[in-house]
Amino acid sequence: MAEVALTALEWVASPIIENLVQKAITFLGTDIAEELEDLETIIIPQFELVIKAAENSPDKQKVIKWLRRLKNAYYETEDIFDELEYQRLESEVKAKSACKEDSGKATTSKGACSCRSFKSFAKMCYKVNKKFSRFSPAQKELRNKLKNLRKVAEESKSLCELLKIQPLNNANQTPTNFKGPAVSASIPLNKVIGRDRDRDRIIDLLVEKRVGERNPAIAITGIGGAGKTTLAQLIFNDQRVKDHFNVRIWVCLSPKLDVIKHTKEMIQSASMQSPQLDSLDALQRTIIDTLRDSKNTLLVLDDIWYNKSTEEEEWSKLLAPFTNHEGEHRIIFTSRSTELPSALCRFGIIPSNFKEIEENDFKALFRYFAFGVDNPRKTRELEEIGDKIAEKLSGSPLAAKAVASQLSKKLNDRFWKDTLDKVKLNGDVSESLLWTYQHLDAELQRCFSYCSIFPKGLSISKMHYVELWLCQNFIKCSDDPNNVMEKAKGYFTELIACSFFQPVSIDQFGVEYKIHDLFHDLAEELSKEDCFRIEGSTQIEIPSTVRHISISVFDLKEYIPIILKSDQVRTVIFLKPFLNDVNEIFEELLSKLTKLRVLLLFFFNNIMLPEHVGKLKHLRYLVLHASSISELPKSLSKLYHLQVLMLNKRVKKLPKNFSNLRKLRQLLMIDAYGKYVATLPPIANIGNLTSLETVWEFHVRKENGFELCQLGNLKRIKGDLRIQNLENGNKAHAIEAKLCEKKDIKRLELVWSKACRSRSDFDLEVIEALQPHENLKHLLLQKYSAAKYPSWLLKNSVIRTLSLYDCSYLQVLPSNLTHCDKLKLISLPKLRNLSHMPEGLMSLIINSCPVLVFALKEEPQLSNHDLSLNETEFLAYWLYFMPFFVKNVEFRNEYNSLFISEVPKNNEYNEYLETFRRGADGEQPLDEHAIQAWWRCHQQRINFLYRESANAPEFMLPSSLTTLILVRCNITDGALSDCLRRLTALKKLVLRSIMTLTTLPSKHVMWKLQNLKTLNIRLCWCLRSLGFVQGLVSLEKLKIGFCPCLDIKHTGDGTIFPTSLQSLGLRFCVIPDGMFTCDMPNLYELTVDTCRGSKSLSIGMLTSLRKLILWNCPDLCKVEGLQSLASLTHLLLINLPNFQAGSLLDGPLMLEISSLEMLTVLSSNNAFAYVKYLFINDCQEETLTFEGLSPTPSLWQLGFEDCKIKVLPNSLKVLSGLQALVFKNCPEISSVPELPESIIQITIEKCPMLKERCGAPDGPDWPKIRHIPVKLFKD
Repeated sequence: MAEVALTALEWVASPIIENLVQKAITFLGTDIAEELEDLETIIIPQFELVIKAAENSPDKQKVIKWLRRLKNAYYETEDIFDELEYQRLESEVKAKSACKEDSGKATTSKGACSCRSFKSFAKMCYKVNKKFSRFSPAQKELRNKLKNLRKVAEESKSLCELLKIQPLNNANQTPTNFKGPAVSASIPLNKVIGRDRDRDRIIDLLVEKRVGERNPAIAITGIGGAGKTTLAQLIFNDQRVKDHFNVRIWVCLSPKLDVIKHTKEMIQSASMQSPQLDSLDALQRTIIDTLRDSKNTLLVLDDIWYNKSTEEEEWSKLLAPFTNHEGEHRIIFTSRSTELPSALCRFGIIPSNFKEIEENDFKALFRYFAFGVDNPRKTRELEEIGDKIAEKLSGSPLAAKAVASQLSKKLNDRFWKDTLDKVKLNGDVSESLLWTYQHLDAELQRCFSYCSIFPKGLSISKMHYVELWLCQNFIKCSDDPNNVMEKAKGYFTELIACSFFQPVSIDQFGVEYKIHDLFHDLAEELSKEDCFRIEGSTQIEIPSTVRHISISVFDLKEYIPIILKSDQVRTVIFLKPFLNDVNEIFEELLSKLTKLRVLLLFFFNNIMLPEHVGKLKHLRYLVLHASSISELPKSLSKLYHLQVLMLNKRVKKLPKNFSNLRKLRQLLMIDAYGKYVATLPPIANIGNLTSLETVWEFHVRKENGFELCQLGNLKRIKGDLRIQNLENGNKAHAIEAKLCEKKDIKRLELVWSKACRSRSDFDLEVIEALQPHENLKHLLLQKYSAAKYPSWLLKNSVIRTLSLYDCSYLQVLPSNLTHCDKLKLISLPKLRNLSHMPEGLMSLIINSCPVLVFALKEEPQLSNHDLSLNETEFLAYWLYFMPFFVKNVEFRNEYNSLFISEVPKNNEYNEYLETFRRGADGEQPLDEHAIQAWWRCHQQRINFLYRESANAPEFMLPSSLTTLILVRCNITDGALSDCLRRLTALKKLVLRSIMTLTTLPSKHVMWKLQNLKTLNIRLCWCLRSLGFVQGLVSLEKLKIGFCPCLDIKHTGDGTIFPTSLQSLGLRFCVIPDGMFTCDMPNLYELTVDTCRGSKSLSIGMLTSLRKLILWNCPDLCKVEGLQSLASLTHLLLINLPNFQAGSLLDGPLMLEISSLEMLTVLSSNNAFAYVKYLFINDCQEETLTFEGLSPTPSLWQLGFEDCKIKVLPNSLKVLSGLQALVFKNCPEISSVPELPESIIQITIEKCPMLKERCGAPDGPDWPKIRHIPVKLFKD
């Protein structure tokens, strides 16, 4: 297509050449400027005339060939300029180094930074520039390239004659201006018109209950651009669908099916976390767990591409978790084709009867994207022209959005009429999309076509796209780098508005986007001379014009000779892991591809980045976070053009002289789950990185290069900043940090490293000097040891979040928190009241504020705090069995609370306190004596609390609160009731380690908490009653743990908990008889952990229960009603020494056990017959036997984890339906027995002896597993 070829080259004729010439002149002086004057004033401005005339000329090919030569001349000139710029940066680094040596790294007497020796630095720069001013070989080459560029550009004059257009002869003649940066249409990007009936019909099909048959998949099929994905998104985000389905999964499929990648995407969509897994077995087990735990699951497979000859088996693997799961889940898929995988057809297919939207709806859609809502510039004539244009778009919503969005930028009759009369909007959607592309700014055209380097269907975050464009210099620079960034973001927003990009998911960088398939086809056609993707076929030839390559193959070696021919390549992106020895391959690649600007290693199985990376003088973008690289070479510090560096958290040390990378804007560390890691390796002289925008954490040291004043030169940092070890700073350095000038910092954390220091005015001096910009929204102070707040905090009224941690001398809150909606008060030993509480506060956390007292002034002291001898013994029993990690923390915190409190401390009190301390420290068992000692101290605390209640401030919390978390607080029963009755908006309440609490509020208070959904009560040793908890009519999640005195009772109507409850967790509690015989119709998850009491649990009434966990319950003998729980899919029975198994339900079940005796009991009662997944965890026996176990064809997966088993049973072969076998962290297992032929996957992880014996080809057990198709070994 000649038209596409011409369009693809238009960016070359844009002002980008003029911009390059202007920059190059700075290296060559005024002589060359005079020679090139007519290039800027006459030749370049007439390029647009030539291109416009060529559009309908028979000589179009000559113009295309000229543009190609012009593009090559531009690339060559840009490369030489880049090398000269590199030399300049290198010279500045050397000058800076020489300056340091001359100054002797001295500091001024006033404590100013050593890096401030500006005079000697200026002199050195003058010497370098004077030496550099003589023409170097590179400068001479740049001069020659500019002359060649001028020569090619001058050909436009002869083309003007050929095309019979009048050339420009002077600078005052100018053609119509180039399209400037477009202004995005200010309309919602998610507007959908004409699909309401389709949406409602499909939603009705989704929520329809189908008894006794498999739920069929719903097909949305149609031509590209018809709105299939838009309709699927509309359904996916409908509130009815959100309410019906607990889990919703969206996966955008790639043309070439990648089972592992798409399975990971399913997990990420369901859990919002990137899985740290690579094996299909582990990934599918995660999916299966999700399906089991979910009452209803919706899976949307967007944009199915199906190759019958090669992908049938892959589709079976992808859908296996859904095929084998018989729970309530539904599938929607979109596809251009009606030919579908057999694995999908097995579900049954319901066509959605997807059709073109009606004519009136289509016109309404077009008008919406053309005019928006209530546009005063809309006229009747424009509407009529718009309707005629819409008629040419063949009913394609994609074409309507794209064309209308471009027309919205020029609401004038002439332009619209020209579009109607001259543009080929003749029903071909591709022509409409090409027209839309042609009306983008030239810079944006180049940005978009570059995106074709990524495979179709791949979703990427906005940040990645924008950074790639900037690092390729696609966007004209300005004096303010922030303007370039904002310009790039504006371009991306415009592409979204015109439907070039579609939002598909959310990751750690924000929303991820993919290019619409039809626009991707256009981008491929536009960029085929510049971009190339290697995706599997070895019979390829990369055009010599290609500058950007992406590689999606496992075996890289066979492609190396082909890639090395492309020595002008600027981008290499590796999207798949390699099976080759990467060291040899990469050394060769990096030594030849010296023009690289972008290098992305999404996978790299070596720990050391090759030293050759330092030779990539043009490199700007280096991504390593998804690789195994943990060591960086010294040569990395010579990449002076580097702007973006992404590392994984394995990197513990940065190379020496890393601060030489002065153009570095983004330095990010990302963990295996795709989350940011705030802690970076230390960077000496970080102040030299003047372009840096992200400094998550800075550690102040008393040594050169790590002073607080290093932050002064980092004028562009934004987002979050945490400054650690502030005790090593001083006022002078704090002033030089210039935080008040950094307007883009939104969150500031100021941290001293030592707690409980003596009161310090030094801290106040430092924090006063660290005054941030008034835009600051979030502030944290930790281990701050002054008694006063900095004056700037008292004046700043825009703070939204204030967190105070371990501030030993603060007694009150700041007085000016008008806009604060989140407040954290943790370990404030002198905080006495909560005056100045902001009225709009939504979240309040109070933890360990021992002198903060909440009590009603006339509240009578209750007798509920008296402990009988039996209760003391009972409390000692529970505390004895408390897990060590909980005990260690809680006892010490309770001791500290008693020690710090203002309770009068006489000799008796101190003696009791010391007895309790010895028990808490483990110096003696925590027996009744230690508990009695604690109780005596606690009793005095209670007496003091009620005596002081007359002077206690009123506990009035803002009614706007939605989250309240109280930990280790002195609050009475009455005060809690009094405060909760006002909090009608409360959604989450946490009460933890509150020893002064004996009962929850009564009926009249609980009924007012209509919005409370989560209640967590833990470690309240004296809590006896849950009050009227059943009055919490919206409560969904309730957790109660370590409340040894709690007496859980039925009320008069037989209820204990609210009927709305969905998840209940009981830990270290006493379970009364008949506890679960009350009505809990919505309960889907029940956990009973380390509880005493009833010998039998009757759970047959919990008809919605899907997950049951019974752990460490020594009294429990049986569970009645299991066979009645038709929804139960996950049963965990761990450490139940007296348990007698009855019948399990007749359905697919995941069973986890720890005891071989339990396995025997289950087998003897035929309770094993329907178990599909069996996992043996934490088994302490050395031998395991399946003797007497009848063949169980239903068992699909068997796993052993954290076991001490040495010998596996020989009878595994009787498990005729077994397909997956997993061994994880079982170091004592040394051999596998004969295995059933049905197994298709075995996973061996952290089992060194077993791994060695099963290794190919000489392992003794290798013959036993040779027949298994998938064998995964992990360390």
